[in-house]
Amino acid sequence: IRLKSCSRTATMSDVAADVADLKALLARASRPRSRKVLSAELRAAEDEAAALAAAEVEATVLAETPPVAPAAAAAEAPSPPPPRPLPAVTGVVVHTPRATNYTAISSFGWDAGEYNSAYVTIYVTLEGVGSVKDSVECEFKKDSFDLRVHGLNGKSYRLLKDNLEKDIVPDDCKTIVKKNKVTIKLKKVKGEFSYDHWTTLTSKKGKVEKKKSAADPMGGIMDMMKDMYQDGDDDMKKIIAESMMKAQSGEKTEPGMGGGMGDFGGLGGV
Repeated sequence: IRLKSCSRTATMSDVAADVADLKALLARASRPRSRKVLSAELRAAEDEAAALAAAEVEATVLAETPPVAPAAAAAEAPSPPPPRPLPAVTGVVVHTPRATNYTAISSFGWDAGEYNSAYVTIYVTLEGVGSVKDSVECEFKKDSFDLRVHGLNGKSYRLLKDNLEKDIVPDDCKTIVKKNKVTIKLKKVKGEFSYDHWTTLTSKKGKVEKKKSAADPMGGIMDMMKDMYQDGDDDMKKIIAESMMKAQSGEKTEPGMGGGMGDFGGLGGV
C-alpha cells in the first residue's frame, strides 16, 4: 500500500476527509503491515488536523483584537484576551505513545545439543504465534537474548535471558517462527578443538566471575567438577571423590579425571 502524506497547506475540510478515508481503509485492512502503514498515515493526518485547528483559532483571535494606540499602550498595557476553546474536529484523535506491558514467558524448553554441536536451541510454545510472525523479534548479544512477541491475542510476550552460561555469536543466531512455536538457535563459540559445552542455560556465577573463569581454562574445569559434585547424586559424588583422592595420591585415574586438577576445596566430606 502506497499512501501520499497530507499536504501542510490543505484545508481543514480536506484533512477531515483524509482522516475519514484512512479510518475506513484501516477498518478493512487485515494484514499487519498494511494496518501499520495506515495507522501511521492516520496519526499524521490527525496531527495535521489538530495543527490546522490551532492555526485557525490563532488567526481568529488576532483578527478580533483591536489595535492599541501608542499613547494608550505606553500608559497601560492591555490585558491579553482570554483563551478561546479549540473548535471540535470530528473524527480527530490525538494518540499518546504508551510503554509496552509484557507478559513474561516462564515455560520453555532448551537443548544444549550433542558433543561439538554448533547451536543451543530454545523452544517456546505460543498458541497462534504464526499469525503475528512479522511482530516477533529477538535481540542477541554475546551473553544474552531478548525475545519479544507483540499483538498476540491482545497481549505482548517476552523471554529475556542474560548472563548465559557461555558467550554466543550474535550475528549467527536465528529465530524461527512456526504456527504455534518459536525456535531460537544460539550459535556457540568454537574453541581450539570443539564448540563450547553447555551444562546450563544461564550461568550460576556473576558476569565478573564468569570472565575470570573464561581466562583460566583449568579453573573453569574445576568449577564444572564442583558443580557436578554439588548437583550430582550419591554415585556421582562417590566417583568424583574417588578420582580426586587417586589424583592426589598419584594413582592412575580415568581419562580426564586425573592429575593436574589439584583439590576440590570446600566440597565437604571429601
